[in-house]
Amino acid sequence: LQKKYYEDFVVKHPHWTLVKIYADEGISGTSVKHRDAFLAMSADAKAGKLSLIICKNVSLFARNVKDFLEVIRDLAELKKPVGVFFESEAILSETTSVG
Repeated sequence: LQKKYYEDFVVKHPHWTLVKIYADEGISGTSVKHRDAFLAMSADAKAGKLSLIICKNVSLFARNVKDFLEVIRDLAELKKPVGVFFESEAILSETTSVG
């Protein structure tokens, strides 16, 4: 249901294109080390395939504050910065064009 929700969510924004839904099902967010989908998302962001990451809430992105801050900073410092939108908290990590 969550995947369908975000597929529909992106369609409502005509300037957005869904690249992929990265889901680490059943994996704890306490560390990013064993989250294959999270690591793939990070690699795609670094490769310039993403400009915005949409996440339901901060705790699903990362529960470890150190990892959270490190990833957000890394994304913001890319040649083409990648923002993260946390829907529940209505927080956008980076000033970016979100259409």
